[in-house]
Amino acid sequence: MPDRPIAEVLLRALADEGTGVRSTEVVLNAVQSYLAADTVRLVRPIEGEWATILRAGRDQLAPASLLAVAADLDGVLRAGGWMVIPLRLSGLRGQLLAVEGARVSPQLAWRPLD
Repeated sequence: MPDRPIAEVLLRALADEGTGVRSTEVVLNAVQSYLAADTVRLVRPIEGEWATILRAGRDQLAPASLLAVAADLDGVLRAGGWMVIPLRLSGLRGQLLAVEGARVSPQLAWRPLD
């Protein structure tokens, strides 16, 4: 097994300053595929609402209350079939990765980034 889970490596690619939208879509699709998830969304708050930056998979949004709680956490929040991960990397601060229906164990797929 690699030193870092593949989902983490893929998310690091999202944080690269030079990553364009097309590259980000490819990375998000790879995260969805690796997690065997129904939905993966990169979201952030804009004017009091949760806005989707990009998505892969089904057009399903995590409940706003779940996103609000997850935004204040330092780790993964799992509830109601969702896994929500606050991203702390410089290029992604304030954004959340919301995953529905992941079939890969979150412990195997994710650990907090330093």
